[in-house]
Order: sequence, then structure tokens, then C-alpha cells
Amino acid sequence: MNNIKNKKSERFECELVRSDSYIETLEIKPIEVQGYGLELLIKTKLLTAKNPNENHYKSRTCIDRSSLLELHAVIEKFLKASASSLTEPSL
Repeated sequence: MNNIKNKKSERFECELVRSDSYIETLEIKPIEVQGYGLELLIKTKLLTAKNPNENHYKSRTCIDRSSLLELHAVIEKFLKASASSLTEPSL
């Protein structure tokens, strides 16, 4: 918890989807006012829009660290269970 307080401006991002015209990104960042909460954002950019660098927020959720750990565990279980049956389509 103190580690998060010391790095309030630190954000963690990964791309969920990228195509020639669209980018969707997941971002996790500390909520500075609370000091312990986390904001989970899903942002989109339409690269063919008038302002292609403008982010649009598809989802914004406030969670705590234990919920983030639970989300991590669920994703890990899903990936293990589906490792041999998933084939990723090309976007």
C-alpha cells in the first residue's frame, strides 16, 4: 500500500485491441484522493476520427488491491483452462 502512495502518478497500460483504425487500452492507476484505491480504465481511440489522439472512456471502475488480485487469478485460471482450445483471430 505504501508503495502505491509513493508512485501516485505511475500508470500501467496494455493494449487490448489494435487495428488500422482502432486502439483499445487497459489502464490501471492509483486513485490519489483515496490513497489505496485503484482505477481500472478501458480507453479507446478511433484513429480515423477528427482528433485521432483523443481518448474515449469505455469503462471506468474503482477497485481495491484484493479485487485486482482476484481478477488476476480469474484471468490466469481462464488462460490455463483454455490454453489448448483457443485460437486467436487476426484483427
